[in-house]
Amino acid sequence: PVMSLVVEAASQEAVDEYGESVLNSGRDLLVMSTGALLDGALRQRLYQAAWRADRKIFVPSGAIFGIDGLKAASLGRVKSVELVTRKPPKALGLRGLKKAKTVFSGSAEEAVKKFPRNINVSATISLAGTGGAKTTVKLVADPKVKNNTHEMTVRGDFGTLFSRAENRPLAENPKTSYLAALSAVQLLKQLSHPIRIGT
Repeated sequence: PVMSLVVEAASQEAVDEYGESVLNSGRDLLVMSTGALLDGALRQRLYQAAWRADRKIFVPSGAIFGIDGLKAASLGRVKSVELVTRKPPKALGLRGLKKAKTVFSGSAEEAVKKFPRNINVSATISLAGTGGAKTTVKLVADPKVKNNTHEMTVRGDFGTLFSRAENRPLAENPKTSYLAALSAVQLLKQLSHPIRIGT
């Protein structure tokens, strides 16, 4: 059967406004603005629409490594999931910083509300792991970094998982990473490929 799929790459608001109608129309939905899915009420509406229409919601791994390992670890007991993201100040709309400054520290749920275009990776981690309330996030504006850097540390009964990605910003939008765009393309390729590697 031919797959009919809509790719959202606009904003969390677009997921809220159009996501349900996309699924209800019989199309699958690929969500790039994953922070929207940490809104429990919206996530529930989208999940229910997907179940009713027998459609799928796809979330690419985005700008982070280790999502497969986190998903597997989450089948057991996970004690903590932490994300530290460092971005050049201009990616966060800041100018004139001479040294690193923590602009946010808290849960992923809070992070995606305060920085809806900067920290969607925290939502992807939350969805793959222990949820937005239990995922801790630190966002740092650092004039010494040129690339968007994400460090994820997961601790649990399985042991410890640590991943670090130093991503070049997407030229057209320095708030996001080139890797995030590539991950969406790779997910689309996997959907039509006969062999699937990873979960």
